[in-house]
Amino acid sequence: MKYAAHFIVIFALSSGLFAQSTTAQFKIIPADDNAITYVGRTLVDSNGQVSFDWTGVYLRTQFTGGYCSVQLSDTKANYFDLFIDGNRIKTFIVKNDTSVVLASGMGEEAHELMLYKRTEGEQGTTTITHFTVTADGTLLPSNVNPAKRILFIGNSITCGFGAIGSDPTARFSPATENSYLSYASIASRYFDADYQLIAHSGMGVVRNYGDPHPLSRITMRDRFLRVFDQDSTHLWQFDRWIPDVVIVKLGTNDLSNPAICPTREQFIAGYLDLIASIRNCFGTVPIICLTSCMSGDKLADFVQNAVKQSSDEKVFFVEIKREMLNPSTDFGAAHHPNYEGQKKMASVLIPYLSTIMNWQLTNKPIM
Repeated sequence: MKYAAHFIVIFALSSGLFAQSTTAQFKIIPADDNAITYVGRTLVDSNGQVSFDWTGVYLRTQFTGGYCSVQLSDTKANYFDLFIDGNRIKTFIVKNDTSVVLASGMGEEAHELMLYKRTEGEQGTTTITHFTVTADGTLLPSNVNPAKRILFIGNSITCGFGAIGSDPTARFSPATENSYLSYASIASRYFDADYQLIAHSGMGVVRNYGDPHPLSRITMRDRFLRVFDQDSTHLWQFDRWIPDVVIVKLGTNDLSNPAICPTREQFIAGYLDLIASIRNCFGTVPIICLTSCMSGDKLADFVQNAVKQSSDEKVFFVEIKREMLNPSTDFGAAHHPNYEGQKKMASVLIPYLSTIMNWQLTNKPIM
């Protein structure tokens, strides 16, 4: 995305901004205002505050009056990207109670605004309290209203773990994680689709990374049912957002330790259970089951056989081969695919989506 130098964007992390915004020159708009569209799983409290923790949750709105700020907080620290009028303006971190001036000194006409949470649930839960605009400004519904919807269920690759960088030996850092640069987001943007990322690094179908046992107690089959990644208290109401297609990309962590991994039968049983859960939530929507560029033939065999055993004509197998990525250019932190690698993965998925969903391919760049 382009940077727009003509925008005057100021980031403030002080209580002084909040005091200033409550004067007669400004107007406060609650986070749950009807002019704001949230894409992703959120919870609204009795005060109109909106909380979420899954990676890739984003909001869209328009603001008028030339000025807009947001008051929000986080239980830890999350990275956000700000987009205005289709241009990525800045990345900022939300810690504790934070006031951020998103735009100032712009034209008073309506400007499209998007905030995108690029880090995952382990980095904390974000709560948006309110937005502030000028006294004569307002928030308006976004002009962007995609007709397509895609749900992804995945692990670190879907989270964009290590997507920023080119050193496979580097350790994980939230600063180099960006789900906006993952294959899932890239493929969704290609088709102008809204999307949800139900993804958590290290999670598997039946076994999570580092678990000393071949079967883990809580896996993505359980987290898939939640409002929050990190909190099992609230269950998601699936009729709130119905996808056109569900894409599952799991299994790398299940088989990450050859000495401690599930049997073929255990993995397939868990995968079939996940497919049944998706069917229970969304009916007959197509389900695409991806393999991983970080795994080999064993995972491909497991997933392909799970698809066959489902006996479901709307469940599809798509293999992403490890050899597709260049080891010298396509990997970031901890040997995870970086943006270059993620684009290659998206380029494999996009034709399958086109065929399965009858979505037209275009000359649009994959980015």
